[in-house]
Amino acid sequence: MDYSPLIATSSCTLQLLADIAAGRAAHAYMLCGEDTVTALGAAEIFAGRLAHGSDIIYLPYDPASERVKTEDINTLAGDCYIKPYGGDHKIYIIKNAHTMTDQAQNKLLKTLEEPPKGVVIILVAANPRQLLATVHSRTRKITVKPYNTESVYKHLIDNGIEEDAAGLSAVYGGGNLSETQRILSDGKSAMAVSLIFSMLLNMQRSPDILHYSALFSKYSDMKGEMPDYMLIAVRDVMSAAAGQPGLAFTKSRADDIMKIAAAYPAEACAAVIEKISYAKKRLYYNCNYQGVIDELLFAITEVRAIYADSNRD
Repeated sequence: MDYSPLIATSSCTLQLLADIAAGRAAHAYMLCGEDTVTALGAAEIFAGRLAHGSDIIYLPYDPASERVKTEDINTLAGDCYIKPYGGDHKIYIIKNAHTMTDQAQNKLLKTLEEPPKGVVIILVAANPRQLLATVHSRTRKITVKPYNTESVYKHLIDNGIEEDAAGLSAVYGGGNLSETQRILSDGKSAMAVSLIFSMLLNMQRSPDILHYSALFSKYSDMKGEMPDYMLIAVRDVMSAAAGQPGLAFTKSRADDIMKIAAAYPAEACAAVIEKISYAKKRLYYNCNYQGVIDELLFAITEVRAIYADSNRD
C-alpha cells in the first residue's frame, strides 16, 4: 500500500519541509511516535528534497536487522566525513533508533555535537523514552500525530480496499498508519472485532460468559488491542443509542449496532465503557489476561441485566 499522498500532508512532513523552505534545516531530527510508517515516509520526503541516491543512507546497514547496533554507529561516524557524491547534503535515516544501546547512543553523541557540514541525521523513534536525555537535547524533536480516520478510510477506499476492511483498519488503527497497515494485513484483528460484536449481541447469561471466555482466551497475544477495540465498538453503540448514529465507519455493522443499542441504552454503554477502561488499566499493569477478561465479561453481562430489568419496570 502506497501511503505517500497521505504522508505528504502529515504535520510531521510539513514541519520538516518548512524548515527547508526557511533555510533552517537542523543537523539532527528525532521523529517521535508509534506511527513509524509516517515517520519514515516523512524522513524520506525531507531527504529527497536535500539529497538523492547514495547520499541518503539507512541504518541499520543490514536491512534484515530490526536493531541498530554499535557497529552501525561506528560506521556512520567514519562515513559521514566522506563528502556527498551528488550535492551538498548527506542524510542518515536511523530506523528503530530507540533500539540503540547506551553505548551506541554515546558514540552517536559525538557526531550529533559536531556533525560535518551538510550532514543531517534523522532518528525514527517509536519509543523515544528509551533514548538518552543527551540525545534528545541535540535533536529537533517532531511528534508524529495521528491522521483523521476519515482521511485514512478514504485513502484506503481510493486504493481499492473493500469497505469492511478499510473501515476496520482505519478506525481501529486510530489514525496510525503503522497500526492501520498491521490490521489490514492481519486477519486476526478482524476476527477479534467480530467476536466483540458477537459478545455484545448475544451474551446474556452465565453459560454465555463461559462460552465467550473460551473464545476470548485465544486473543491473549492481543491484550493491548482488545480493550481499545471494545471501546470503539461500545462508543459506536452509545452514539446509536443516544440517537446520534455517527457510526465510526462500522457501516457494515450498522444493523448489529442498532440491535445492541436496544439492549444497551446510552447509560448502559457509559457503564460498560467504565468497566472496559478499568480492565484496560489492569492489563497495562500486567494483570492476568484471562482473569481480567472473565471479570469484564461478567461485569458487562451484569450491566445488560440491570438495564433489561429497568426497562421491564
